[in-house]
Amino acid sequence: MEEFVRTEVFDVALFRTPSGVTPAVLLIDSEERVLPIFIDNQQALSIKMGVEGGGEIPLTHDLMMNVFKDLDVKVSKATIYDVVEDRYCAKVSLDVKGVVRDVECRSSDAIALAVRAQAPIYVAKEIMSEGAVKKSSLFESKEEET
Repeated sequence: MEEFVRTEVFDVALFRTPSGVTPAVLLIDSEERVLPIFIDNQQALSIKMGVEGGGEIPLTHDLMMNVFKDLDVKVSKATIYDVVEDRYCAKVSLDVKGVVRDVECRSSDAIALAVRAQAPIYVAKEIMSEGAVKKSSLFESKEEET
């Protein structure tokens, strides 16, 4: 069975890439390793608003949470379990009146729902080992890198 590590959203930030400036959600674990997951602008906004407590206008993930509430469905966790062709594979676990159902989704959707539900976000240990960087390395100055 695959082992997982619990993470949380550290930040949503912009990065310069060969494709231009791209948003990423940064997940951090208890060892202060940060996993960047590159996402689109709408997902970045939704995750940021979910972390900060929402905005004046509800977004799609807010609508989903309202529907879940009306149907007595709870988001129990988000899990990022694999990488296929440079895409993180994820699922969101929903508790439907005591029965847990896993729904395959984009990692950004799983994270956006989890932050709104204050549910844990798990990442496969192998993914963290291979894709994460130490938090301290994110703040090194260019002078230290040379």
